[in-house]
Amino acid sequence: MDDRALHGQDILRRIHETERNADRILREAEAEARSMREQAQSKADEILRVKKQECAQRRESLLAQRLQEARQEARRIVEEAHEKARRVKADAETKIPEVVEQLLKRLLPH
Repeated sequence: MDDRALHGQDILRRIHETERNADRILREAEAEARSMREQAQSKADEILRVKKQECAQRRESLLAQRLQEARQEARRIVEEAHEKARRVKADAETKIPEVVEQLLKRLLPH
């Protein structure tokens, strides 16, 4: 073989080697990209799970708070009603002697 043929074969060998290297680099880049997507998806899933959990905890906390507020309001209403009933009873008790006296005057002859 002459020098040109050897040189041509060397060039073809280098081209094939370069193509193989390019293919290898492309496969590695695709694998890295897949890995990065999977990691990103995993992180996104974890963030979403944590956010959902935080939201559920906040909802439960808010519900517990609202329930406590409703209980306090109910206690206040009951206490106010009890106090009003006590005042009405006390007022009625002070009028009993007067009512009894008026009733006796109507029922008993003079």
